[in-house]
Amino acid sequence: MVKSKNKAPVRLGTIQETPAKDERSSIGPSLSWVRVRRVAAFLIDYLLYLVVALVLSSLFAILAEGMMSTLALYGSDSPPASSRAADTVYGFTRYLAGVLTLAAAFGYIAITLGGPRQGTWGMQLVNLCLRRLDGQPITPRYAVAHAIVFLALNAVLTPLILLAPLVLANKQTVHDRLLDTVMTNPD
Repeated sequence: MVKSKNKAPVRLGTIQETPAKDERSSIGPSLSWVRVRRVAAFLIDYLLYLVVALVLSSLFAILAEGMMSTLALYGSDSPPASSRAADTVYGFTRYLAGVLTLAAAFGYIAITLGGPRQGTWGMQLVNLCLRRLDGQPITPRYAVAHAIVFLALNAVLTPLILLAPLVLANKQTVHDRLLDTVMTNPD
């Protein structure tokens, strides 16, 4: 037996009990400020989507102008025909820019959210990541499904559905709940 500083006898070679940690803190990372940081990440990502949409729209508007000048040189000179052609060209380029913006957004989500860091650039800037509750990593397909369910629920149930984290456990949104995911701090 050896005397310790607190003058209680301690046996050498015995295991001392350590106080148990709070079970909740050992289950997962802290969720402090996760709602505010999630909104900030959302706004950062949508700013990126806006930049991509503006670039694509500008490029396709330039393309439409070029097509219209080509049609004016070689097409008919009557105003109704050229007006219909202009409407068709501009409508097609707007449609194409929208589809390509959506494709770029889904590609961005698949690469970033489905990548090794499990978070978009906005999430990474505010120190968040998305985790599956079963412990599996988020795959690119799962990340795109997460985005599609988010968009579908917002379209059908209005953006008021985003108030759900105020009352749901783990501060989850409805699409998080449906896909068994939770927003956490990276480990």
